[in-house]
Amino acid sequence: MKRQLLIFQIGAGVLIVYLIWSFWTFNIESSQKKIIPYDSLPPLVADMFRHSKKYDDSTSLLASSLLIIDSTNNNSYKFKTVTTGPWTDHYLIVKNRWIKYEVPYSKAFPFIIYHDQLYIPDRFNVANSESAEIASYEKYVLTW
Repeated sequence: MKRQLLIFQIGAGVLIVYLIWSFWTFNIESSQKKIIPYDSLPPLVADMFRHSKKYDDSTSLLASSLLIIDSTNNNSYKFKTVTTGPWTDHYLIVKNRWIKYEVPYSKAFPFIIYHDQLYIPDRFNVANSESAEIASYEKYVLTW
């Protein structure tokens, strides 16, 4: 009887942890997105995609997959790569201990967060190139 109770408690604990993880991890694919052209990007975001070399190395798009250019929230987001063995499974943008945004591995980077809005290009290698101006961008509002 004690063994069955212990198995039940462990199973319930695993289920609770899974539900909490699922509840607070938002898959960016299930969020509402807006496709916008380069000309509709905020000027600072557009400039970072097109001319990131003019900024210092600490904010270069080539130095990181996630760039936060909101001066009031520079330390509020963290970037993590989730792996399964030697393979990358997905990315996590962590707002705080409880709120995480899951981004599929197939998304192009860099990811730019500006005023709690995430911008992702529709193709790779847009930084510092003319491709930035012909690319489209997915815009997600990071609520919570």
